Amino acid sequence: QYLIHVVNRGSAPARNVVMICELSSELKPNQYEGTLAGRIVQNRVELGPIGELGPGQSVYGRLKMDAAGPGDARI
Repeated sequence: QYLIHVVNRGSAPARNVVMICELSSELKPNQYEGTLAGRIVQNRVELGPIGELGPGQSVYGRLKMDAAGPGDARI
């Protein structure tokens, strides 16, 4: 499982932040939960959009996955 922690370390709000986590074929995502909105789409996780994240604010997500095969897995 992976913990995804997004922090705005800047001095201005971050707006409309979107992230995509691509998983190698050795990993199969099976559950995502957290304060950071996200959804599993095939072999990737789409995170956001974060409407506004103020300076010093953070959001979290937890991605659980299974091994889909042998080899070096990458996110």
